[in-house]
Formats: sequence, structure tokens, C-alpha cells
Amino acid sequence: MAGATFMAVLLSATTALGTASLPLVGRLVYWLTEMLFGAAIIGVILWFIRTIPRRRIYLRTAIVAAQATPLILVMV
Repeated sequence: MAGATFMAVLLSATTALGTASLPLVGRLVYWLTEMLFGAAIIGVILWFIRTIPRRRIYLRTAIVAAQATPLILVMV
């Protein structure tokens, strides 16, 4: 969460991806929402795949891709 917050502040300060038209507070709220929601999605997925043995890397990768793609599309 600290990394996501740091990135949100950095992206807000640099007016990344065309957010320059928003005021600073608006950019900060936007990027905090995006970064923290994305970190939460990753956290849930990592929690879910803990039960799968590490030696089954292809299964773990497929599950991460299958779960992350729709959730990130909803976020976008």
C-alpha cells in the first residue's frame, strides 16, 4: 500500500496520462483510487494462489491472468 500511495503521489505531481486538466486534489484522488484498488486486486489474487504449489508455475500464471484481466478491465 505504501508503494501504491507513493506512485499515486508521483503520478499526481507529474500530471501523468493527461490528467493535467484536473486540479492537484482531483489528480491525487484519481490516482489514489486507481493505485489502491489495483494493489487490492493484486493482494486478493496473491492470497488466492498461495494454495497452489510453486512448482505448478503455469497453473499459477493462468490463474493470475484469468483473475486479473476482468478485474482490471472493470477498474479501467
